[in-house]
Amino acid sequence: MSADITRNHHGGNPESNAAHRSIVKVKDAIRNAIVSFVRYRGCYGATSDEVETLFGWSHQTVSARITEAKANGDLIKTTRKRPTRSGRNAAVLVTPEHLEQT
Repeated sequence: MSADITRNHHGGNPESNAAHRSIVKVKDAIRNAIVSFVRYRGCYGATSDEVETLFGWSHQTVSARITEAKANGDLIKTTRKRPTRSGRNAAVLVTPEHLEQT
């Protein structure tokens, strides 16, 4: 997937376009790692913040790959929430095979 599906979020600004070009070669691997981690967690799932903490990736990197994974149907946002490191609530994500168990 080389298309920037987050383009409509950032409006195609030059910095975001440059960021996309810099990560295009590895974004599939990053997205697959995120999906694999969420799948490993089963029905407990994971939040974006938990993924960021585990892998040490920036919020922007994780958020963009999660957006892609949700668009592909690889991740599903549940109605559950968990607190982030800053104490704010974040949506819990699961893979489709674990949605019914939540």
